[in-house]
Amino acid sequence: TCGITRNLISPIVPFFAANEKSATDILCMNTIQTPELDEATFYNDLPQTLEKAWLLLEDAARNRHSPMHTPVLVSSGEDQTARARTVVLRDTVRTTRELRIHTDSRSAKIEELHRQPTCQVLAYHPMQKIQLRLDATATIHQENDVAREIWAQMPLSSRRCYLAQEAPGSRASKPTSGLPTDLENRVPEAAESEAGFRYFAAVVIKVEQLEWLYLAAQGHRRAQFDWAADGDHTTSMLVPKLICNDCAEIEHSIKGPLTREYSWQWISWPPHSKF
Repeated sequence: TCGITRNLISPIVPFFAANEKSATDILCMNTIQTPELDEATFYNDLPQTLEKAWLLLEDAARNRHSPMHTPVLVSSGEDQTARARTVVLRDTVRTTRELRIHTDSRSAKIEELHRQPTCQVLAYHPMQKIQLRLDATATIHQENDVAREIWAQMPLSSRRCYLAQEAPGSRASKPTSGLPTDLENRVPEAAESEAGFRYFAAVVIKVEQLEWLYLAAQGHRRAQFDWAADGDHTTSMLVPKLICNDCAEIEHSIKGPLTREYSWQWISWPPHSKF
């Protein structure tokens, strides 16, 4: 079994065929609580900072309620401009530093990643006040053994997404889901769904660098972790940006009124002035 495909979690879908898991079953899998590390554990500790980052990414892959379940993937367009979109994180394998997403092979992101495999993933957890920015390299699996193994475990309602008649982003003369009319309100039969396999792509994203940012009233923390080809990694503390007005307002909403104790961290006043 390919390491990246183990412990697959089926996505939440609007309806189910008789042979699929119930919404309740999947909801239970997607509401597993994240193992917690409190601030005192990771605030000034780089190994624990990295541990917290991986815990968040692992939780994001299995917990649809995690804000990091839908990170932003940034690729490079043909004109070298940044192309960003929200994706769904399907799997995280810490030991190989791999994340996985699924997409239609006809989508622009596949063409972009074939041409330039380097990419970035950006995720933010507003309650944890943690941002992760990942520099990575993408590998695309389409119509191979890895893709087939993942496809075999996907519910029919998810396979249905790959039965669209036109490529994602194609121009349409009227509002449309892209699906054939007879599939608009039903799950395809197993044999029917196989037509979508040729358009299914699993994108495995290998993390080469992880940058961490933690927002804290007493002072932010920023760190960077870089991995070499042999798997060894180096760590660095970085200087974070000081709290700006918007950040101060976030702290106010989470912890209550700002006090003189950390009012020095404001950069400018009044609110919304440029900085």
